This record gives sequence, C-alpha cells and structure tokens, in this order.
Amino acid sequence: MLTDLKLYYIDNNTNSLNKISAFSPFLYKCTQTLFSVKKDYSLIKNIYGHSIALHSSAFKYGSIISGQGICPPSSEILKPGVKLEVHCIQPLYTLYTQGPKIVSLERPCVPNSAFLIHNTCSTPLTEKNNGRCIEVLKDTEGFVSYCPILFMTLMTFDIKFTQDQGEFIQWSITLEEF
Repeated sequence: MLTDLKLYYIDNNTNSLNKISAFSPFLYKCTQTLFSVKKDYSLIKNIYGHSIALHSSAFKYGSIISGQGICPPSSEILKPGVKLEVHCIQPLYTLYTQGPKIVSLERPCVPNSAFLIHNTCSTPLTEKNNGRCIEVLKDTEGFVSYCPILFMTLMTFDIKFTQDQGEFIQWSITLEEF
C-alpha cells in the first residue's frame, strides 16, 4: 500500500525540479513521521464561548525521515534551507465517505498510492486533476488513504556511521512544509 520515498531537489534560482535520489537502492530501513508545524497565532473566545483561531496561514506539516543502509541521502540535499518535493511514505486519511463522489485531497497524491479502506479490505482508487482529487465509485464507502506530495524545506540533518558486521549509516532529516 505504501509508496517508495522519493526526494526531488527544487532549484531556488529556476524553481525547477531536479531528480536527486534520496537514498541508494541499498536502503534497509526507512521511517517517516508527520507532525503539525506550530505557527504563532492567537485563540480567542467569542460571546458564545467558542474558540476562534486568529491566523491566516494554512496548516503546515513537518516531517522527520530516518533511514539505515550503506549510503545516506545525496550530499547535495544535506544543507539546511534546501527545498525538496517529498513523495511521502506516511499516508494521510480522509473522513469516512460514500460513493459516487469526487473527494478533494488536502495535498497532491503520490501516483498509485490512493486506496479506499473498508473493514479489512482496501481497493485502489483513481487519481484525478494531477493527484488533487480521488474518485470514489458508486456503492462503495470507507476512508480514503493516500501518500501526499509535500513541498518542504530541510531544517536539520544527522548522520551516524557504525561498523559492526559490515558498515551501516543511520541518517535522519527534519523538514518543514513551505
């Protein structure tokens, strides 16, 4: 169900994508965590006691991606401030939905990563509008699961080399959506 992690370097001068391999094919383990990026905003209560957030920016994700293998990510991307297009391995889920319906996704979808989850089965779904929408067919229902494409800035990185029964490199990068 999950896609392979891919990172694409975004050139600041031309705003074009350059395909850079995130890791070698010898990656033994990879994990990704998504979290909310805290933005400065205030909460106020209206006269009815309901909380209202005073901010104009959209919700942003942060991510920690770590891996283990014989090669770390490309040294071209291991610089704080580098912008990347991240094809995530961590899925997002929508609210429960019933077809027929076109479901708008909060982020673009990694190709072939969308599934309708119902009870113990999952059904592949078709992406539309460059991965921004998913079509849920008639007489189907469930949660839509998809891996998002996030446009992120590299904040920090960490590389650790160990030599036990062979050489292994553990690495971790922290990213924030821009």
